[in-house]
Amino acid sequence: MQVQKVNDNIDMIASFKGGKIKPLVFLCRGRRIKDFEVLSSWEIRYGEGKRVFFRISHENDTIYQVYLDTDCWRWTLETVVVKWL
Repeated sequence: MQVQKVNDNIDMIASFKGGKIKPLVFLCRGRRIKDFEVLSSWEIRYGEGKRVFFRISHENDTIYQVYLDTDCWRWTLETVVVKWL
């Protein structure tokens, strides 16, 4: 297993429905990531804002951890974990 700290801003298409945020598609280093499974989500509050984190599984071999910073409405790719097959 390889864990890579990234901390890059990313473009994300997400649904904001019924007070819930659902990531749908995002760009990672020029690659469009879609058809993924959200494994878990959680929030961390700081000051007036919060970060909403999502752990996303793609193609059963890569896990992305992304978050939305509600203070500036920016999405960030925090880490990538690649499983060895």
